[in-house]
Order: sequence, then C-alpha cells, then structure tokens
Amino acid sequence: MGYLWRFESLVKSLREGNIEQREQFKYVTSLFVVYWLLNWAGTSEDIATSSSLNSLNWIFFWVWGAQSLIGIFYLYNVNRSIDDRDFLVRFVCTTLPVTIRSVPVVIFLVLLTPLIYGIFFTVDIENIFLDRDFILTLNLVLTIFEVAYFWYQGSVLKRIQNH
Repeated sequence: MGYLWRFESLVKSLREGNIEQREQFKYVTSLFVVYWLLNWAGTSEDIATSSSLNSLNWIFFWVWGAQSLIGIFYLYNVNRSIDDRDFLVRFVCTTLPVTIRSVPVVIFLVLLTPLIYGIFFTVDIENIFLDRDFILTLNLVLTIFEVAYFWYQGSVLKRIQNH
C-alpha cells in the first residue's frame, strides 16, 4: 500500500513486474472495502428508516461484506498454495467466468425460493418480497450460495496447479 501517493514508484514496479502477491491482495481487498463502504453510504439512509425489513437488509449487508472479505482471503491463500504468483491476474480473470456461470444458479434460486417458501408458509405470493421471514430465508440461501461461489472460484484456481 506504499504506492498510494507515490505513482512513479508504482509505475516503475508495474513496469518491472515486481509487485508482491501480498501487496496485490491488499489492493484487491482495499478496493473491495472502498466500494463496499461507498455502497453502504448510498444505502444508509434507506437502512436507517428502522423498519424490520430494512434492519434485516442492514444485517445481511454486513454479513455479505465480511463473507466476501473472507472469500477474497481464501482465494489469496489458494493462489499462495499454487505458486504465489499472479494473484491479481488470476483473481480478475476467473471472477468474470465464474460470475457468468453463477448467474443462472442465482436466478434459479431467486425463482425457486418463493415457490418452496409458499408451499410451507401461508403468504401472499404477490407481496412475498415484502415478507420479513421470506427475505430472511432468501438472504440465507444467497449467503450459502456465496460460500459455494468462492469455493467454486477456488477450485478453478486450483486447476492451474494441475497443469
């Protein structure tokens, strides 16, 4: 993180290709935290309205952020176990295809969860996204999905070692 104000040093290190993997991990993590906090700043007024639904969203906002940081740390450690090279390139290049492959799963989960929830609980299906218990259920399902997402991305990274 020593390059934040010394751009010439950063440019020189990038040109020479000698930015350490741990330094790359710090940059990815820091960038995530900055975007996460900017998102929080943009939604804090909505969350502050103190309805129980907004409070639940507030909790999952923080859970999601913490879980994402742990996921990035997990991927960094997977990369270290391979050869501790090219973390940033590998992280960025595997994120897009893993995300694209995950979109149908998320859509399926978002569509399936209300149907299953409606079978077990009496709820007005037209207003299901306003039901606090349903939102809790959906957030739990998506939280479990996020764990699977990082595991899958880690498994993609591990394939680098096998070749």
